[in-house]
Amino acid sequence: MRDIAIVGMGCRFPGAANLSEYWRILRRGERQFRAVPPERWDHSLVHTPQDRRARAGTYTDRLATIDGVDQFDARHYRMSPRRVQSMDPQHRLLLDASREALQDAGWERRPFDRESTGVFFGLNINEYLELVPDVLTMPSATLPGALLNMAAANVSQYFDLHGPSFAVDAACSATLVALHQALGHLASGECRVALVGGAYLALEPRTLLSFSKVGAISAGGVCRPFDKDADGFVLGDGAGVVVLRPLADALADGDRVYAVIQGIGSSNDGTAEGPMTPRSGGQLTALRRAYADAGCPPGSVGFFEAHGTATVVGDAAELDAITELRRSEPAEPTEAYLSSVKSLIGHSLGASGAASLIKTALMLHHRTVVPMPPTQSPRPDDLAAAKLRIPLAAVPWEHTGTDPRRAGVSNFGFGGTNVHVVLEEAPRSEPADPPEAAADDQPQLFVFSAATLDRLESHLVRFLETLQDTPDLPLSAIARTLAGRKLLPARLSVVAGSPAELRSRVQQARSALALGRVGALGEGLYAAAATLPEADRAIALVFPGQGSQRPGMARDLYGRFLAVRAGVDYWNALATAEPGGFALLDAVYGPDSDSPEGRRRLTGTDVCQPVLGAFGVALARFAAGLGVTPAVSFGHSVGEFPAAVLAGALDDAECAGLLLSRGATMRGAESVRSGGMVAVRATAAEAEPLVEGLDEVWVACWNHPRQLVFSGTAQALAELTARCERAGLTVTVLQVSNGFHSPLLDPVLAELTGDLADRRITAPESVFVSSVSGAVEDDPAALRELWGRHAGSPVRFADSVGAAFAAGARVFVQVCGGAGLLGAVRRCVPEPERVHCVAFTDEEPDEARTFLAALGQLTVLGVDIDLPALVPAGATLATLPPSPLAAESHWHPRVASRVPAPPSAPGLAAVERGGPAAAYRPAQPSAGRPAEPAPAPAPHRRPPPAPSPCPPRCPGPPPRPPRCPYAQSSSPRDRTP
Repeated sequence: MRDIAIVGMGCRFPGAANLSEYWRILRRGERQFRAVPPERWDHSLVHTPQDRRARAGTYTDRLATIDGVDQFDARHYRMSPRRVQSMDPQHRLLLDASREALQDAGWERRPFDRESTGVFFGLNINEYLELVPDVLTMPSATLPGALLNMAAANVSQYFDLHGPSFAVDAACSATLVALHQALGHLASGECRVALVGGAYLALEPRTLLSFSKVGAISAGGVCRPFDKDADGFVLGDGAGVVVLRPLADALADGDRVYAVIQGIGSSNDGTAEGPMTPRSGGQLTALRRAYADAGCPPGSVGFFEAHGTATVVGDAAELDAITELRRSEPAEPTEAYLSSVKSLIGHSLGASGAASLIKTALMLHHRTVVPMPPTQSPRPDDLAAAKLRIPLAAVPWEHTGTDPRRAGVSNFGFGGTNVHVVLEEAPRSEPADPPEAAADDQPQLFVFSAATLDRLESHLVRFLETLQDTPDLPLSAIARTLAGRKLLPARLSVVAGSPAELRSRVQQARSALALGRVGALGEGLYAAAATLPEADRAIALVFPGQGSQRPGMARDLYGRFLAVRAGVDYWNALATAEPGGFALLDAVYGPDSDSPEGRRRLTGTDVCQPVLGAFGVALARFAAGLGVTPAVSFGHSVGEFPAAVLAGALDDAECAGLLLSRGATMRGAESVRSGGMVAVRATAAEAEPLVEGLDEVWVACWNHPRQLVFSGTAQALAELTARCERAGLTVTVLQVSNGFHSPLLDPVLAELTGDLADRRITAPESVFVSSVSGAVEDDPAALRELWGRHAGSPVRFADSVGAAFAAGARVFVQVCGGAGLLGAVRRCVPEPERVHCVAFTDEEPDEARTFLAALGQLTVLGVDIDLPALVPAGATLATLPPSPLAAESHWHPRVASRVPAPPSAPGLAAVERGGPAAAYRPAQPSAGRPAEPAPAPAPHRRPPPAPSPCPPRCPGPPPRPPRCPYAQSSSPRDRTP
């Protein structure tokens, strides 16, 4: 099987809660062995360090464990707590790892072929079943919770996957056997995508005691593969899942490829000295089959991830097979490293193949060889002859020649099932075009999420650790990775334009969240503990009127987003095609647009009205395409017309023609009689006496209860200004070309009405509020009449805001021109605490920061924004910590309280009668797991069976255990390769 890409990975291993942390401990070579945690079992009852042959104990107290294996987010996976209580925690870990692997692949929000996605898991031990109640008292969910196959079925059911779905048991090689099955289905075309993984958890001492009895467990509590002091392995937890698909599909879809599977081979040892005794010949067969399948010579491999059980027999057999493989090649092999991840995280049995596969894929991806702890080989000459060496420090994976970097991964199981996989590095991508490479200099939007606020804060800590570990991560890759994730309730949006700024702002946000602060946390930062209720997410788009235009307005958005550019360019073409039209772009971006003359031109009604229409519609359409769908649209003054376009009452061409004609007509009115406008910060009652006797001053805009705008002649406005100043009221002179919304426009109303007669006006498709009436309008005839007197009628903006609020709008978004209208919105709504105000632009271009921050805030509030559409083309994926769920303890009461099972379901005490374990008693429950009484056995009508006449054990010496890959034999023959 060739050219199968690993495109996503998720895992939980000792010391590593996620993929990023796993890479961290691999790079640092940190061993994760520790004493048996008290929440697993009371190990003092079975610990017999003075007696390695104890029948009822073990000489070790070391494990490599995962913390919090009782934690699971049942609500997220749509499962009842009762069902989860009975579910093997291995199944839960595989569900979480599958979610994280799909998230890591960038597929959470992206469609993929679920019909042809299979799930293939390797599992071989279920210790949880030994701890739940016996058959007389077990709940109905116990059986499906215990069946190994349900681990795969749960993943298929939750993610709605319809390909093959099953678990395989091949002892310690279970995961790679599952991989072999997956590759076969991919080769046949039955699957286009496969999830492959495995899990193991040490939940009770039975397995540890069993391996201790055959001498497989390290007495020193350290796993030392290929070391002269190796004395066995340390039992370890683990769960890992990878996402596979054909390389051609992955490259076509722009997936990040960790590594490429080029071949796989499997075998069985056949006849052996015992069921657990390895044979190098059987392993060599699997190796040769894998390289034949891959079509590459074994000598081209630069790294071997060995099974590495750290036992005399097991290590010798494996080393014999690898050295023979390399010696038998006709060509001189390249230098290669030999290693085993068991040296760090122990032996996770059926999940050990997942640990090795994920480790090797990460090494190929990062082109880094990670270290083993200090190791002294008992056979240095054999290693040297085979050109093998053990890495003792993290080093760059140097590579020469035309072949790609290659690695081999071995997985062997007792019973003799051997599997070897050949991996290659991903093909090198072509260099990015200059525009794409430059995209990383632009500010990006980063949205983080978690199930709760405290988990969001801890998630940011892990993210900062990842940034510290990998400081060269491109901003665009981080943005793409986060944008592809399904968002959880607690959210944070961050806008940053450099790695240093991103770190600083995330640290700022993390500090604020730690104090319980939400909302606006600083520039470019917005957070919430949960999204708004759906009823409070309805959006009103607010379009500004004259005075909001600026030379160079929205230049950053026009230059960065093709959809904005296309929208403005379309209006520009419409404007230049109209009789007497002009180039809108020249008026805004022309070489003289920011000169005094250019500003005067842009202020003119004939220019600014179509300009505001063009930019308002283009920005709003782009935002709507991203998910900012307006429930209500309205505008201030001329902003009413682009609002009508978004509501569906006018199309673009009709609106462009209307604004060009209307603007020119209104500009003509200035030659008949002109005036100006002033804004007064006062209530209507305060302003009323100030206008007495001023016949040429009129209220033009009712903006909010404490602001009115007056139009009038220059002389009348000067008198009004003087009166306001004497009364202590603030007055602002507006930069406009006439006194709009007043009788000064009466001379052209007939012409404006006549122009509207031929315009196509349709019923709005969404709620539209007119600033002429200050009410919702849906009749085309009424709109035609209102717009006919629009230029001379006062703007009832305060009433419009109230009508939008009454129509359900709770999120008010000013489309362009800054945020000048939003202050009025806050003052006009009856319940300001229920309203959120957002501006798409600043008054001046700012590298799209305001726009991105607005989309981020909307996302945090719960609006479904198409975040991937904001990511620069060609951006890659980054390996980041997964978004944390709201995991809670789901532990069966018997497990939580550590009450031994009743005799009808034999537990450790029943098996080891007469030994120290007979005194096996409950350990104290761990924090967060309150002890609960075990359920009482259900009444049974039949009397219990009579005791068996046979004693629990037959007298006589215990049988001699067979040699196995883990046995520490004292026989010189056993120590010889």
